Amino acid sequence: MVAEKNTLLQALDEVAEKPLGQLTEREGNQRMVCFLAAQGDDVDMIAKKLDLPVAFVNGCVNSAQGADMIIRLQNAIFPDVKLRIERLANMALDRKVKLMLTSQNDAVVNSVTTDILDRTLGKAIQVTENRNLNLNMNDPHALDKAIEAQSEKLAKLEAIEARVRAASG
Repeated sequence: MVAEKNTLLQALDEVAEKPLGQLTEREGNQRMVCFLAAQGDDVDMIAKKLDLPVAFVNGCVNSAQGADMIIRLQNAIFPDVKLRIERLANMALDRKVKLMLTSQNDAVVNSVTTDILDRTLGKAIQVTENRNLNLNMNDPHALDKAIEAQSEKLAKLEAIEARVRAASG
């Protein structure tokens, strides 16, 4: 997991100004919180593992210093970008759920819930088309022909939609 040149202790030592041996208990807890967050643990899991208050863990993870340390730890431990993204998925989902449950802004709640549903169920298929119908008003059957042509196009689209549903279901 750790890059070949770095050991785990070296990675923890390199992310801050102070070496591990010179840290206060609070600073050590903050560093461990950031390390576990960098590995992909969520706030509640970190608090339980380290026997720390959730508010303390949340404050560490959401601070500018904590975010910077998490990024540096992840770069040291997981140089592969895809693996880093997978590790952050827990934290990202936690943030989305907290926004969904606590936000007073309906637009934010709607956006978050739509994102979660889209990720879970897939985005809704939206067929859009711009049509410009030019009719020859001298031809008494022009409107009937245009309606018939559009009905044929609609039938084709409905057939495609039915095939997509059958393939997805």
